[in-house]
Parts: sequence; C-alpha cells; structure tokens
Amino acid sequence: MASEKLNMMKATSLGFMDYFRIFWRSFFIQAVWNYRSMISIGFGICLLPLMRRLYKEPEAQHAFLQRHFRFFNSHPYMASYALGVSAKLEEAIADGDEDAIHRLPKVKELMISLLGARGDQLFWCILKPFSLLAGVSVLLLVSGLVPTMTVLIVTFLVYNIPHFYIRYSGIREGYEHGIDVYKCLYRERFQLMKDIYTNVGMISFVVIGGMVIYRYVAVDADIAIAFLIVGVTAFLSDYFTGNSYLTLSLGVIMALVAGLFL
Repeated sequence: MASEKLNMMKATSLGFMDYFRIFWRSFFIQAVWNYRSMISIGFGICLLPLMRRLYKEPEAQHAFLQRHFRFFNSHPYMASYALGVSAKLEEAIADGDEDAIHRLPKVKELMISLLGARGDQLFWCILKPFSLLAGVSVLLLVSGLVPTMTVLIVTFLVYNIPHFYIRYSGIREGYEHGIDVYKCLYRERFQLMKDIYTNVGMISFVVIGGMVIYRYVAVDADIAIAFLIVGVTAFLSDYFTGNSYLTLSLGVIMALVAGLFL
C-alpha cells in the first residue's frame, strides 16, 4: 500500500513542462483583475494545466476552480510562490489528503500580505525606479540609433532578469517547500539585490543631476563640484533616512541650487 502511495505521488509530481506552462500563464495573472476577487481568476487560470492532469471528472474540475477563484491578491511577480504551494497542496488533495482541502485557503490567505509586502518593496520601490534611473543616465551619455536601442534593451534586461527569475523560481520553491515556503521569503534573502540596485540607482542619479545642470541650468558651472554636491547629498540622505524618494528629492534640489549659484 505504501509503495502504491509513493508511485502515485511520483506520477503527479510537477515536471519541467508543468512549471513552464504555469510560468507562461503567470504573465497574464492580472488579465481578469477585478474588485471582487482581485487576481484570483488569473491565479486559477495559471493552474489549469495542473487541473487537467490531476482531475478528469467535471465535478472535480469544478471544485478545483471554486477553490482558486475565491478572493486572492498578491504582488503579481511574487504570486508565483503561492502558485507553487497551491500546486503542491492540489496534488495532496488529488491523493486523498482531506486536510489539504482545509489548509489550502488558509495558506493562501496568510500569503497575501507577505507576498504583497515583499514584492512591493523589492520591485516597485527599488528595482523599477532604479533600473529606470540607470537607463536614463546612460541614454543622456549616448547618441545615435544603435547605442540608444542597445541601452533600451539592456535596461529592459536589467529589470526583467530578476523579474523572470522570481516568477519561475517562486513556482519551484513554493512547490518544493509547500506550506513551509515562508522560509524562502525572509527579508535578508533579497538584501544583496536591493543594495546593488540602490547603489547603481544613486550613481545614475548623480549622473542625471550633473547632466541636467550642465545642459539646462548652468552651462558655465563647475561640473565636478556640482557632481560632488549632488552625490554627497544623495549618499547622506540615503544613509541617514533610508528613504529612496527623499534621497532623490533632496538630490534634485541640490542639483538646482548648485546650477544656480556655482
């Protein structure tokens, strides 16, 4: 009996193509966003390949969709972790684990705030603005169609490589860890990525500030001094406040002041 149970579990384990199908659909997880259930419809659609493989009876498929069309919200990229956990629990349900039916909605509910907080802080507050700053700073330094297109492509990759990685690895890690997926989402795990993008963003900001001063505010200004003022302001603000938006605001003000008085 135990061997039959083990064989059943092996037969329902996710393979590469299962991961890929869920990963591909996750790009459209917000396509049916609505105020009643947020991203739950898109979430359920991401898991359709799993449903078709686990459940053949219409009644079982209907129950599957009902479980996942209930209210759920998350950062769209970090939702991949919830997709992996849901796939793991659905396999347990298909294997006859009645407790998994009750655990699934509770686990998804607990993940709403965690995934939202981690994703918003990582992507919306750091990776997106600082990737944009890096791209704009380099665009100000190049000219011509080919260099410009190259910079745009690189900027796209700088932001989307971590984005694609989180979308795919989140599904795998969520599936492998199951309800213990929270162990993959501790704050320090993403700290190195945050530090790299923040530092690149600060350097890019200094470049943009200097170019603005040079081109539009004070053509005769001492650019080296202007760069130093903007850079020191940005560094001190980020060091003492940790607020990226305050850092950018103070840097812009100091850039304008430097341009007017130097």
